[in-house]
Amino acid sequence: MDIEKTAAQWKEEGNKAFKNSQFQKAIEAYTEAIRQDGNDHSFYSNRAICYFNLEQYLDCVSDCDSCLKIKPDFTKALRRKGLAQIQMLKFDDAIYTYKQAL
Repeated sequence: MDIEKTAAQWKEEGNKAFKNSQFQKAIEAYTEAIRQDGNDHSFYSNRAICYFNLEQYLDCVSDCDSCLKIKPDFTKALRRKGLAQIQMLKFDDAIYTYKQAL
């Protein structure tokens, strides 16, 4: 990977990969963006949806939590977290997560 790229460039590369359903490639790009700037909530949120699409629900929830530590009112991360919890059959957790979104 090209270390010279900025976090924003890595995010854009991740977005392109995501649009082409290349979720693993997108994860790698978002991970590099996070390495360069771990304070941007969108990097975690974007990587979380990739994990969700790959059915890696624990990783999705973890990234949603990281996103929410930076931006607690980011409802997109709460929705994604709740969806992942449903897929893991953690219905009580999902209800709690969705109530936070309200």
